[in-house]
Amino acid sequence: MFPTLGHLINYIFGTQVNFPMPTYGFILVLAFTTAGVVLKMALKRKERLGLMIQHKSKELVSGPINFVDLAISSLFYFIIAFKLVGIITQYEKFTLDINDYIFSLQGSWIAGIIALALSFGWAYYKAKQHKSTKPVYKDVDLWPHQITINIVMIAALSGIIGAKLFDILENFSSFVKDPIGQLFSTGGFTFYGGLIVGTLSVWLYIRKRNIDSLHMIDAGAPAILAAYAVGRMACMMSGDGCWGIPNPEIKPEWL
Repeated sequence: MFPTLGHLINYIFGTQVNFPMPTYGFILVLAFTTAGVVLKMALKRKERLGLMIQHKSKELVSGPINFVDLAISSLFYFIIAFKLVGIITQYEKFTLDINDYIFSLQGSWIAGIIALALSFGWAYYKAKQHKSTKPVYKDVDLWPHQITINIVMIAALSGIIGAKLFDILENFSSFVKDPIGQLFSTGGFTFYGGLIVGTLSVWLYIRKRNIDSLHMIDAGAPAILAAYAVGRMACMMSGDGCWGIPNPEIKPEWL
């Protein structure tokens, strides 16, 4: 079993690399990427057959500068730079406890502030180019496959939240003992919790977009199967509860 990619790399190449990225999380990202690729292919096929059509969407052309949006987007870049540069410059601290480092105030403040200033300045410059006293929208035609990334992101975020929520409900006594540890643990996800919450969230989104639900379900079925096949490898490789309890019985000779 390989709890981190470092364990897997060392096992394959016989090295002593200290690379603490959780195997479970890495393969989970691959699973959602696989879902996106398969879903896009399935949607394009249905579009070629004339089973799914374009839908109208409003796109903002110009409007007043929204400083709240600018601040939120700049804050995102601040956090990324703050943590990423911090991980590079404080790698030993990061490897001691990944979760503790990520959810702490440790990082590179200089890199974060630079990223904040640059991103805010660039966003303000772009917003000023399209500034007007009132919001102006235009109607655009979108094919279902063009919003694949939106669907996958909604499914991923809501699915992870649902999987964690159902795991907490299943193991509530453990959660009560250590709520912070259980909440931010890289393990402990329940598949059907992610499936239920993720499916409901995507369904609400496509309803808002006026996309045919039955055809979307049909296109999403192979994507879910492919993602589940890839994602289940995360459990097996990381040893996250898929191996059961130790068997004290002697192995039969015929095995």
